[in-house]
Amino acid sequence: MDIKNRLPDGWQIKKLKDISVISSSKRIYEWEYVDSGIPFYRGKEITALKNKQKIENFIYISEERYNELKEKYGIPNKGDILITAVGTIGNAYTIEDDNPFYFKDGNLLWIKNIKEYPKFLEYLFENNKKLFLDNSFGSSQHALTIAKLENLSFYFPPLEEQKRIASALSKIDAYLENTIKLIKEKEKFKKGIAKKLFSKEMRFKEFNDEWETKNLISVANIKKGEQRNKLDLIPNGKYPVLNGGKNFSGYYNSYNREANTITISEGGNAGYVNFMKEKFWSSGHCYTLHDLKIDKHFLYQCLKNSEKRLMKLKLGTALKNIKISEIKEFTLDMPKSIKEQED
Repeated sequence: MDIKNRLPDGWQIKKLKDISVISSSKRIYEWEYVDSGIPFYRGKEITALKNKQKIENFIYISEERYNELKEKYGIPNKGDILITAVGTIGNAYTIEDDNPFYFKDGNLLWIKNIKEYPKFLEYLFENNKKLFLDNSFGSSQHALTIAKLENLSFYFPPLEEQKRIASALSKIDAYLENTIKLIKEKEKFKKGIAKKLFSKEMRFKEFNDEWETKNLISVANIKKGEQRNKLDLIPNGKYPVLNGGKNFSGYYNSYNREANTITISEGGNAGYVNFMKEKFWSSGHCYTLHDLKIDKHFLYQCLKNSEKRLMKLKLGTALKNIKISEIKEFTLDMPKSIKEQED
């Protein structure tokens, strides 16, 4: 059966070139940047705007140059869409106001004169990032061209339905944004309490013993993992592989560390502290702590609170790492009482 016959009533397949005009900006050279004036956005600034993040280190062009571009070629308007087209592909942002700005050619593609509902189109793009990547070119750095973007086809419901879909998704975004904000506020509150507890500024009233300074090797056995390279990894493996950094490197069908183990990254995000709640494979750039002589959860929180100090131990130029000798001699202040550690 033809896919067109399976579409809901009123839905149509349309190419982007049939529902919009796609172009880019005029070239702005680095020597045209000024200290203040009209903001000039690249891909990273548009991504920040999309994610409602603060833009730092603004770049500007002169108001005179902006007005010249506006007069000769036009400028982005409210309801137009900009989409990242080099490196990170497919981050789309619908312009929400009439505040003046200009943008970098090549880095961003400009979708204007849109006949459909712009916010729906933005969500459509967000849900089809793989399609953009599949239609880009380049190996080390992907790029999306105007010609490729123009010929991409999407399913469009009637305009009112587009508005309903976009409104529902916008409400979910707002809910998630507020939830993330609350989580960050609670994390900030927790860090403030932890700082006071670990600095002995705040103590539980039933404890008054002096704290002691110990190096890590005196309270834990520190082991380095066994390297597993990309070729060793299994897409649907049972156990995650931790090889330094904050994220898993992949999966493997064996494990060499038990659940509830404290880890410290040796390379990548050197000094990053994690608590693995599941069995996992500790790879070559991962330290793990065993045979603990103090409360496990206290030690994790103590190390997490000292993470910035740990990260200062990293050495090297291209790939910085932390030597095991430095980890062993890393000092922590801790209460003598196991009960106070647990509380």
